[in-house]
Amino acid sequence: MQRFSNEPMVCDIGGVKLGGQPGDYPTVCCFSIFQESDKLFDKGSRRKGFNEKRGEELLKAADKLWKETGVPVMADIVASPGEKFKKYVDFVTSVSDMPFCVDAIMMPAKLEGAAYCAEQGLLDRMFYNSITVWEEDLETEVKELAQIGVKHVLLVAFDQDDQTPNGRITGAQKLLDAIEKADAKFDFQIS
Repeated sequence: MQRFSNEPMVCDIGGVKLGGQPGDYPTVCCFSIFQESDKLFDKGSRRKGFNEKRGEELLKAADKLWKETGVPVMADIVASPGEKFKKYVDFVTSVSDMPFCVDAIMMPAKLEGAAYCAEQGLLDRMFYNSITVWEEDLETEVKELAQIGVKHVLLVAFDQDDQTPNGRITGAQKLLDAIEKADAKFDFQIS
């Protein structure tokens, strides 16, 4: 198996280890929950709330598969614009001890979710999904994440305007520059 010459970083997010040499840790299965078309919403209506019984079954099934297979799981909690992460984070953390992501299309919603996780003492279990190249106010997002105390972030270097490998390199550099300019420190960032 291919090994990296420099020892790669290993991060522990809520008991799940990421990084390291190839093969050191199993791949993490990350599944979305509360996404727009999720079957947890009866007849597709988010305003009416979600089916808690179905949600609990899903989370418990994921925990069971983790235990049986050794493949760790992480719930990617998705909120729509204008929704509060509070109800989703509270639900997931009341049913399972698995780590989770906060994920939304709009930066203010993601930041609100991250801030709520900080208030609840959940930052060790939370993964911020994600800091993106296309965010118009990247520096503000990075500064606020650092102020909140977020530890784990996903960097998305994909650039819709330049989908070439060079575009990914340029995108990754843009994200790293924003982090450096904000003097932000994260325990773990994946790009």
